[in-house]
Amino acid sequence: MKIIAIEKVILGVSPEDIKPYLVEETKKVWEFYQLGLIREIYFTENNDAILILEAKDKEEALGIIRQLPLVQNNLIEFVINELHPYRGYARLFGD
Repeated sequence: MKIIAIEKVILGVSPEDIKPYLVEETKKVWEFYQLGLIREIYFTENNDAILILEAKDKEEALGIIRQLPLVQNNLIEFVINELHPYRGYARLFGD
């Protein structure tokens, strides 16, 4: 199942707080990418990370996210949602 994880910086955390962990964070993201757990990663215009994960459910995705150094050190958190296929095209063809 595809899961989208949207980063949210925790209030009061500065870029200087995050900087010491960025190399370890990048290593862990690369590890998960190589394992196929993180399928895609993007940044918004606000530099918030958007991760597309492959996991059996939200709980497994949360377990992956919790291993990231920035999450472990309470510097960022993620909003996690399951992605489901769009089924709206069926409306074009009736019942």
